[in-house]
Amino acid sequence: CVETKTLLKQRGVDIQEKPVSSADDIGEMMEHIGMAVRTMPQVFINCGDKETYIGSLTEVKTFFSTQWQNPNQ
Repeated sequence: CVETKTLLKQRGVDIQEKPVSSADDIGEMMEHIGMAVRTMPQVFINCGDKETYIGSLTEVKTFFSTQWQNPNQ
């Protein structure tokens, strides 16, 4: 989603895309996060060695309005 990428870039987040092109890819992703998802993209933030699952665009907006402190700034 262009809006998600734009928001992440505005916040100084480096983006690494992992295309989901098959049902197997979607299944692996849902297994990794532990729940079913309905929309793409799904966003994970890496800070140091910790990966945090954020969610889709709605959750990304909430995350950045309430919790985000860019460790690179």
